[in-house]
Amino acid sequence: MSATESDGRLAVSIRAFLGLLDNVFVVSALITSYFWLCTYLYTDIIGDVAPLRQIGFESYPTTGFAQVAALGFCLVPLLWLRRQFEVPSDLIVFQLYLYVYVPTTAYLVMATPMTFERQLGFLTMTLFGLALLELRRGIRTVIFGKLPIREGWFIGILAASSIALIFLIVTVGEVRADSLDLTSVYERRGDIVGGGGRSPLLFAANWAATAIAPLTMIYGLMKRQWWLLGVGLLLAVACFALTSFRSHLFTPIFAVMICMVLRPAGLKRSGIALLLVALSLCLIPLLYDLVTGGLGTWVIHFRFIGNNGFLSAQYFSFFADAPKGLYQDSFGRLFFSPRYFLPIAELVGSSFSIAGNHANGNLWADGYGNMGVWGVGLASFSAVLFCWLADSLGRDLDRIQVSAMLIPLVFAISNTSVHSALTSNGGLLVILLLYLMPRSYSRSG
Repeated sequence: MSATESDGRLAVSIRAFLGLLDNVFVVSALITSYFWLCTYLYTDIIGDVAPLRQIGFESYPTTGFAQVAALGFCLVPLLWLRRQFEVPSDLIVFQLYLYVYVPTTAYLVMATPMTFERQLGFLTMTLFGLALLELRRGIRTVIFGKLPIREGWFIGILAASSIALIFLIVTVGEVRADSLDLTSVYERRGDIVGGGGRSPLLFAANWAATAIAPLTMIYGLMKRQWWLLGVGLLLAVACFALTSFRSHLFTPIFAVMICMVLRPAGLKRSGIALLLVALSLCLIPLLYDLVTGGLGTWVIHFRFIGNNGFLSAQYFSFFADAPKGLYQDSFGRLFFSPRYFLPIAELVGSSFSIAGNHANGNLWADGYGNMGVWGVGLASFSAVLFCWLADSLGRDLDRIQVSAMLIPLVFAISNTSVHSALTSNGGLLVILLLYLMPRSYSRSG
């Protein structure tokens, strides 16, 4: 049997297995398990670590039927969400559901002391934000004119950009022998912020980790050009060494892993595949901690999943009674006088943790902190516009590749506002690369 025939049979087997799981009852059971794991890992694993409790990561007793209500809100979106993807925005919305909405419903009732009525109001508001994303289905996509760039030239642009950035980071950036230590990231990050963390090279690293590194790796995987995959991986490592953001290392690698999952699964079964990945990000760190006594749940589960829900709860709690920020840290400064002398992220982070801690909220948390319910709506409409761009630019491209390359940017939206993700975190570069990507690349999925 040839390697191609073996790969084909494996793909058929994977699709058949995912097809057995892809019904609303099984998915509801898996989402319930996912919700319970998010709760268990925070209260019984992370919450038992004394140093983490001392810096603000503690749980509070649930009130009334809050836990049951939260689970109910968690399951309601299954009535309309697409699990069988057709366009790249289907993956964007389902990823936001898994990595922002579900952990928010879980953490909201245990990460801050709130009345049940207030928790119910915030759950309803978050559900409203997620539901607004379905407006993307009513917007007609368009075909943008493309520059006549050959595929070989496009690969050359990716490779040359990656190699140039690696060279700049290693020679100009302050990369030391301990720059790859995963345990000292907060100390190094404090030094970066204290030393003026807005240098052009740091911004370039943000953009590279969100756009250039993942696309270079995915292109190398899809075209089986392993040298290109290696160059993209080196760029992701260099970005992490420079900035100390674990997301710069993890999300490009995660995007490649998701691409490997999507290829045999196909877009039609990608929703259930992503759900199994989310469960794995809970179970694998838990098993690692039980066997080794380590704290993989903190490094992996909380970084990818828990933090998004935890910070939603903190933002909702802080700004429930405090004046809203009116986007004072971005475009709002052009129209309003600043209400706070600290950045919003530092203001919220210092309120529940140590002074100087920056806690960036996701699209809905940041929106609420800046404009309340109107901010949640604005964040959702902005995400709808990005979904329309992704679907329009990806019409004549390989949809699995396009969907996979959007994953790091969706993680950025899960940790900051849509507008900051587009500017500071490389979203505009992702859009430009989608525009430049040659149409000659075959469609799949």
